Amino acid sequence: MKIIDGLYIPEKHTIIPGRPLWPDIGRLPRLPRPDLPPFWELAIAQRAGAALAFASASAGNLTAFNCQTNDAVVVTVEIKTTTASVSSITDTIGNTYAVGQSLAINNGTSCRVEEWWANSIGANASNVITVNLAGGPVKFVVSAESYSGALSFGNTNTTTGSSTAPAITLTTQDTNNWIATGASAIGLPTLTATTPNVVRQTAVTSGGGSSTNVRGGEGDAGAFASAGSNTVTFTLGATGAWATAGLELRTVAPSERHQTRHIRMPVGFH
Repeated sequence: MKIIDGLYIPEKHTIIPGRPLWPDIGRLPRLPRPDLPPFWELAIAQRAGAALAFASASAGNLTAFNCQTNDAVVVTVEIKTTTASVSSITDTIGNTYAVGQSLAINNGTSCRVEEWWANSIGANASNVITVNLAGGPVKFVVSAESYSGALSFGNTNTTTGSSTAPAITLTTQDTNNWIATGASAIGLPTLTATTPNVVRQTAVTSGGGSSTNVRGGEGDAGAFASAGSNTVTFTLGATGAWATAGLELRTVAPSERHQTRHIRMPVGFH
């Protein structure tokens, strides 16, 4: 076998000037990626999280929780009024929570949910999330979760309704992916879920009548056995207005990390 300009050529192949080499030749085999685990070892898992309600504030610090390097960190903010919104999120590690990696939706004037996410650049067993709001002070809840094994973020969706069953449906792109979801509901209802759906964190504001408060929480479902339309569903203790936001956690890395790498040898190398 000869190698010319990164191509391997069978010994019996005759090179004719001006004639394309394909299909008689091929690329060198794909090189292993020691920085990535084999695909059969990839599995998303919830690591840790926290939730805290704020009675009337324009900013809040969430209770510390464990976060490790390369974890997917998902932060959900549930706000009673729809006139306030998240202006910025920071944490102890120094992760970047960008507007380009967030989504939000209002349910009329009843409640609002926002979901922000980041890939953790470092580790801290006592990571603290700080959320700043524009339009405060208001009642709001912050929930956050760290997930290991999520190699990238995928599709998103938002939904609103008025019932006892907040839900979010989106199209997952790979088998074994998860959907991380934030849920906001008017009043003081309980927030629960039935397997395979899980409520990871939840809290509710207090003070004043029921309609002046908001229940917030973060939950998920996965690993979904097949790609396609999948749903996370919660249960409220009472009928009321709600808003949900969902984010796909993927077991597949961004496409550029899976591209075949070719060795390019100097022209004329034998």
